[in-house]
Amino acid sequence: MWRLNFSRVQWQHQIEKGIYSRKQDSSGNLLPENNWVWTEQSAIAMHRPEHWGYLFFSEKYCIK
Repeated sequence: MWRLNFSRVQWQHQIEKGIYSRKQDSSGNLLPENNWVWTEQSAIAMHRPEHWGYLFFSEKYCIK
């Protein structure tokens, strides 16, 4: 059994003249990122293993 989580962080971006850059609001501040996780963390932090999910390994369904 392992404790683990998966996370994806994605920023809104634009492409100008073939160059990627992060989008900004009307004041020039970078737009915040979007965060997705497999198991709920209750915060934007992946360093909370007590909130990670469980992955169970079993030979019951192994293909041999």
